[in-house]
Amino acid sequence: MRLLSKERMDPVTAQIDAYNARNLEAFLACFSQEVVVEDATDHKLIDGKAALRGLYATVFDNSPELRLSVTNSIRVGEYVINDEHVYGFNLHGYDATSHKAVVYHVKQGIINHVRVLE
Repeated sequence: MRLLSKERMDPVTAQIDAYNARNLEAFLACFSQEVVVEDATDHKLIDGKAALRGLYATVFDNSPELRLSVTNSIRVGEYVINDEHVYGFNLHGYDATSHKAVVYHVKQGIINHVRVLE
């Protein structure tokens, strides 16, 4: 299994690095103002950078053991598809570990759409 280089995946790799560092500003810098995060059934989980900020400010503050690892990654045109494992995600007292496939759409060097499959 070969992961893509940071140069080819930026900003996807950059947001993962910022996520693992719980660096909110560096994380948000990877996303467009109009970013949309949806689940597998087109249900909007997050609509816009302000909503992304609100959620992840809380998560980063409350998740000292937060860690995301990518076990496989592929790029197809403007899309990056990651096999991701999240550990220590704590929101409102709920501590979770999860396994997801995440599809990032990168347009002009910034993430503008994310689809989370779990």
